This record gives sequence, structure tokens and C-alpha cells, in this order.
Amino acid sequence: MLPRRSNAAALAVEAGATWVQGAWPIVVDTSFVHVAIAAYLIAVALDEIDLRGLVSLIAEKRFTRVAMSIGDGLICVNEAGRITFWNPGAEAIFGHAPDEMVGKPFETIFGAAIERMRPAFALSQLRPGELQAPGGKVLELEGARKSGEIFPFEACFSAWQGADGPQYGVLLRDISERKREEERIRYLAGYDLLTGLPNRNSSGACR
Repeated sequence: MLPRRSNAAALAVEAGATWVQGAWPIVVDTSFVHVAIAAYLIAVALDEIDLRGLVSLIAEKRFTRVAMSIGDGLICVNEAGRITFWNPGAEAIFGHAPDEMVGKPFETIFGAAIERMRPAFALSQLRPGELQAPGGKVLELEGARKSGEIFPFEACFSAWQGADGPQYGVLLRDISERKREEERIRYLAGYDLLTGLPNRNSSGACR
């Protein structure tokens, strides 16, 4: 349909220009009209396709580009609790490649650590108001690397309404080093560095 519109419009322009040149001794430049017609047909074509789908595709590509470049782990989870996105940051933290994790239940990231959780963590425990608030819901949890090592991580949960129902995003950060440093500070506060004996700040010290 669009090529026929284009041809008809172009023929009309050329015919009009020929008539004007026959009636008056002037030269008519029709190039700008062709440009205008092309712009119009592009606009018509865009109107006939799914603009929302196009915008969604552009947004998805932009999201993927950003998500793949950030240093932190990023996991997306669908309404069924299955992982739909696993970025390089998540791979660096857990040791699993995307093709090993996409499609798996979100609870897979906890591994054996889930046995130590009382009660066991589930996305359904998080209230929608918490997930949609600025900054999301931040929790400290334990996960399992591919090697089997249990480690602490910080997770920021958020949620939004997607075309296929509620979707979840989880931004992850390995806090193993931070926890070790906190433990070291607590030890130094309560024990003598040279002797290893409790100092005055320790609750176990003699009074």
C-alpha cells in the first residue's frame, strides 16, 4: 500500500511541474516535495507498526547494555519465581554462567545456605509497598557459590508490573570482605592483639 502511495504522489508532483513549466518559462525544483513525501510516508509507516513494541524493544536493549556493564550482580525474576536475567556481575559473585541459572528457581542462589535460614527466604514474603518504594527493600542474606562456599551478600529487591505480570529485580553485592573486617574490629575491641586475652572492653574480662 505504501509503495503505491509513494508512486502516485511522485507522479502527481512531476505532472504538476510539467504543466507549470509548459505554461510559464520557469524551472520548478521538485526535490523538496519528494523529501516531504518521504517524510510523510515514514510517519505513516510508523503509525501502522506497534510503536509500544518498538519503544519496549529499545528500552530492553538499553537496559541490557547497562545491566551487563555494572559491577554489581543483577538478577531478574518473573512472577513464577524463575530467573530471567543473570548479568556478568552475578556470574562473578556466584560462579554460575547465565545459561546455568536462567530458568532456575530464584532460591537456587541460596544452595545449602537455605538450610540455615529460619524461616527460609521467599520473594512472596516481601510486601509490594516495600519493593516499589524508592531504594527498594535491602536485606542481608547468605548464598552459595558454585564451589559450595557459603558467603554473605547484600540484596536490594525491587518490583514492577510487566506485560507478563509482576517482575522482580535483585541487585546483589558480595559483602564477605566487609563482614570479615567487622569481625576483626569486634575482636580488636574485646581482645588484646598480642596475648589474645580478653581486655577491659570484653564482657568476659575479670572485674
